[in-house]
Amino acid sequence: MDFIQSNQIIKNLKSEVVIFFAPGGWGHVPQEKEIYAKSLLKGIQNTLQNWQYKVVAIHYSRAKGGFLGKIKCLKETLFCFPAESKKLAEAIEIMQSRFQDIKIVLVGYSFGAAFIDEVMKKIKDKKEIYGIEAGTPFFWKTLKAENILYLDNNGRDALANRNFKKLTVITILGFLKLIFLFRLVRLKISESFHFKEHEYFWENPEVKSKVEDFLKSNFLKFNEN
Repeated sequence: MDFIQSNQIIKNLKSEVVIFFAPGGWGHVPQEKEIYAKSLLKGIQNTLQNWQYKVVAIHYSRAKGGFLGKIKCLKETLFCFPAESKKLAEAIEIMQSRFQDIKIVLVGYSFGAAFIDEVMKKIKDKKEIYGIEAGTPFFWKTLKAENILYLDNNGRDALANRNFKKLTVITILGFLKLIFLFRLVRLKISESFHFKEHEYFWENPEVKSKVEDFLKSNFLKFNEN
């Protein structure tokens, strides 16, 4: 879902909680094809709904597909998503002004987590806005705040924890996969360089417990009788 579509949802909003999910990679992975953090988004949504919140989840695409879309995405990434993060931050601030009691959760995976971090930096009033960042690349200057949860699989995610030795091995293996397996299985570049510790499934007890604790501290207190 792009910016225009998400704006249409905002105009007709009838929910108490809005979740924006930013996928990793090039930022335009369709919801049905997102693999490594889709269950995380679903777990967050189900948890809040179980606490009797009305929730809407928006799969937010920060870029378009195709060659030109990738070029634009690369430029945005290199300069910390100046245009796209500003666009979403402004939409959220409009939402805050229209719906006084709305709560917003920004969820991002990998470079999507870095994008979410930039959005958070641009929002002036961060009250009732929460971030859950899974696997933010180590070289990103993140915003340290109590309303943001950073997930790194307890330090095992080499991309999030600056493990150069492991990243070197992953890179070499990735190129070997591309060379020897591409013709056989049409392997995508993103799949070639992917590694297990950079996955954030809700089914992972460590991921689930940390996210649930974060949500409880920020949401459950509002829902108690």
